[in-house]
Amino acid sequence: MTRGNAGAAARAVARPDDLRTDLFRGGGRDRVTAPNHGPSVVVGRTMVRLESAGRLGRLGEAGKSHMTGQLSFEVQRRLPVAVARLSGVLDAYTAADLRTGLLSCLAEQPSAIVMDTTALTVADDIGLLALAGVAQLSERWPGCGFVAFGGAAEFAPAMERMGVSQYVKMCPDLTTALTEADQWPVPPTARARIDPDRNAPSVARAAVHEFCRVEGIGGDGDAAQLVASELVTNAVVHAGTTIDLTLRLIPPLLHIAVRDGGRGQARIGGVVDESSESGRGLLLVDALAASWGTFVPDAGKVVWATVRVKPRAASA
Repeated sequence: MTRGNAGAAARAVARPDDLRTDLFRGGGRDRVTAPNHGPSVVVGRTMVRLESAGRLGRLGEAGKSHMTGQLSFEVQRRLPVAVARLSGVLDAYTAADLRTGLLSCLAEQPSAIVMDTTALTVADDIGLLALAGVAQLSERWPGCGFVAFGGAAEFAPAMERMGVSQYVKMCPDLTTALTEADQWPVPPTARARIDPDRNAPSVARAAVHEFCRVEGIGGDGDAAQLVASELVTNAVVHAGTTIDLTLRLIPPLLHIAVRDGGRGQARIGGVVDESSESGRGLLLVDALAASWGTFVPDAGKVVWATVRVKPRAASA
């Protein structure tokens, strides 16, 4: 019997109800029936299941529902340093689930991610490439550090064999890992939740203006205000969902990130006609920003940009 057939047979014995289970929300009053497959992620006290297509299925309060699947990714602390507990089996099949969990965590823009691998079994070294890929992605944005601790005796050698150790620092325990994570400084940060309405761009500009005033940025970040306004406008027009604006100052750059619930990536279109009423937003961002891009986590998307800023000149 092949591995896939053996796994299917085991699941059939464990779940004679055709892999379906009744899940409860709101204290058990609202019943939903959902396929019981895919790994789970716990964010705060809410558990979500990572579906194979990248969708999120909410399972209810952490501790009240069991995890399913071969790999789980439990976020025990989110900011400023995220701590995640990995458990189960990592191989070529579950590597995509590890990537999904890491991207979800990375979208919160922590200064570092600490991974507890005590309960993780690496069945296939190639699964570790998902970790390396996310760490490489983070080098461009948001610049998050990666630290791991625990793990079986073969975990560190596997990291070395796959070249992952150059991106992830291995530590013997949680205390050492948190000390290592503290080497990545926590930048001045401001976060704002914005409704997707006609006032959203002005709310974004006001948030940038206030942040720059507090942090002593010259001109109160005029270019940054414009970039934030255009990114938020883009989210209102194309996603129409609640918007999360995050500002981080990492001199000489002001990092601006706009997260929405829309799908796909933001791209600059073709030539914009002078008579067009829209389409200039990302062209303007491209002209003003030092760099920009799109980050697609497990749900929604993040469009980010960095703008060069200077300290406010001292008054005479």
